[in-house]
Amino acid sequence: MASLLRVCLLSTLLVVTGCAYGPYHTDARVGVHGYYDSYYDDFYFYPDVSVYFNLRSHDYYYRPRPKEAWVRVDRLPPGLRLEPKHRIEVRAHRDRPYDGYREHYDRYRQERHR
Repeated sequence: MASLLRVCLLSTLLVVTGCAYGPYHTDARVGVHGYYDSYYDDFYFYPDVSVYFNLRSHDYYYRPRPKEAWVRVDRLPPGLRLEPKHRIEVRAHRDRPYDGYREHYDRYRQERHR
């Protein structure tokens, strides 16, 4: 009888202890490349016009003129045309995808000339 009581008590403690923890939460999201750090998002990069498109927020990043600072907009100026067949998918920092511009541009150029 004592061992049955002991088993019941241990079982109850295990159940109660297991309920003390809340559910597992994470800021990570699922993107084109699977799970990843929340500081990064998936983008389409259009090297022909130097434009990034954030697949999650639908924002565009581009430079109005060469050597100028990058800007984020929700619509591109009418003169910029994006060609879907000339884009690559990249994972980049959510707020600064252009930090990897040179690497992304060089990779695109290599893939295009294969």
